[in-house]
Amino acid sequence: MTLPEPRRLERRPVYTVAPDPPHGWRVTARRGRRGRGGFPTRAAAVAHAERLAAACPVAQVRVYGADGRLRRDTGVRNEARCREAQEWLEAYLAPFHDYARTRALLVDEWYAEDRPVEVAGEALCLRVTVHEGQAWDEVHVHGSLFDEPILPVIAETAFAVFGW
Repeated sequence: MTLPEPRRLERRPVYTVAPDPPHGWRVTARRGRRGRGGFPTRAAAVAHAERLAAACPVAQVRVYGADGRLRRDTGVRNEARCREAQEWLEAYLAPFHDYARTRALLVDEWYAEDRPVEVAGEALCLRVTVHEGQAWDEVHVHGSLFDEPILPVIAETAFAVFGW
């Protein structure tokens, strides 16, 4: 079974394993621009790509077959790096646990941040939304860190604060 061609990722590191005749197999990285070839088997090249991907919170590994068709396109999560991102997000959102401070941020019942940040050496996107709840003294806070807007988040937290 072959997969359809992958959609383009803008920020996520992508490691591609492809045939490199007559030298065996090659691993290339979008961010690194240079590849490393000379792997005797596809399995050895995949193992190298997965080691490279493990250095990032989330990376993509794409594996092509000897016929040039896409065989595998998977995201690789480094749970330790994702925990670092989660801890950073929770520390960033700590001041939002203060009801009066958070309530003062609201304009027309909403507050939002959507900007790039650096977390543990990685360029990620931060999204924070704050809005009024059903009760007059309730405010909901949601924060997330991601590398691609439509893919699963790297870190996420949500909570409500009350003014009573």
